[in-house]
Amino acid sequence: MSKLLFQTAQLQKCWIDCSEIFKSYYQGIVDFNFNSAVQSADKLNKFINDYESSNCNNYPDEFYNDCFIFKELANLLSSYSEYWSQVCTGAYDQSWDALQDVLDLLRTIKKFTIFDKTFLFKFLEKQALGLERLYPYKLFASTEIIVSKVECGICGNNIDSMECDHIQGELYRGKLAYGIVREIKDCIAVALVENPANKRCKMGNIDGKPIIFPCLNYLTESLLTKKVNPLFISHTEETVRRIQIKDSRIGRNEICSCGSGKKFKKCCINKDFAEKKHIEIILKKNNVLTPLDIINFT
Repeated sequence: MSKLLFQTAQLQKCWIDCSEIFKSYYQGIVDFNFNSAVQSADKLNKFINDYESSNCNNYPDEFYNDCFIFKELANLLSSYSEYWSQVCTGAYDQSWDALQDVLDLLRTIKKFTIFDKTFLFKFLEKQALGLERLYPYKLFASTEIIVSKVECGICGNNIDSMECDHIQGELYRGKLAYGIVREIKDCIAVALVENPANKRCKMGNIDGKPIIFPCLNYLTESLLTKKVNPLFISHTEETVRRIQIKDSRIGRNEICSCGSGKKFKKCCINKDFAEKKHIEIILKKNNVLTPLDIINFT
């Protein structure tokens, strides 16, 4: 229920009062009308912003912290619908960034709510982490810099100084404390890493060849032919399959079918079989998520 999300009765009631907007959002996803779903999420954002601004400042901190969570939830629903819109139009590069937005918002909400008891969040987290596997991105750029001034996003003081009373990542009357880098002294290095905190700086193929998205192409085709819709998708599973090598018609200078990225002559040419990673999209016969899961958070 909404008690799992909000500490105050006011915001618990607000969430229930928005039930018709949630139903409209849900129907937009089911009908592949993602613009309609985004508009529903925008209505949620407008609703809570108007509600917060209409109340005076003598409410307790919990009220404003609840307003922050409400807005993050609206942003989460918006990013989720934008993600599927981009997948269905083949904008895979942009969809990766939208997927990272979904995961970042889930992490923020997870910190301030009873996340593990909420089916909506568990469903979205499991699905989003599974969808990451469908992308070919393996390396990401990560910078190491020396900063001389980091300003607090709330009070404007140096966030590491005694003048700042805020801790990064914590909520203060509905405002999230974060550091704003104002001065960079030096950039020490740029490294290629496999699992950075921020995965938006993704790297293309080292050989300069275009990135291909076979798993996402398959998913998009299944979506556009209405074989599945986003709410049918539970998660993905990675398995290893044995493929026959010697009887396959692969040229010596072609890329090996095992998925290593090497030429066949320098990889599996002397093998009868090779192991290849296989991604399986796990579907349910009926929608995994229902409107009540959004409204009631059970």
